Amino acid sequence: MEIEKKITIAELNGETFKTSILEASEYRNSAFTHYLLNHNNGVSGFYKKGAITHFQQALRYKYSRE
Repeated sequence: MEIEKKITIAELNGETFKTSILEASEYRNSAFTHYLLNHNNGVSGFYKKGAITHFQQALRYKYSRE
């Protein structure tokens, strides 16, 4: 799974804040969503591999210290 790093700069009440967000690639995000929305029909099979990969990567990232 490809992880993208997005950096944004926002100004709030005269102070500048820099935020860094790690996001999954668009394909895997959409595959996961499509799989969840279509889990009761045959369409879900098309998205299953990408959805599982996305979920595994998310778990590895969240629990990397364990």
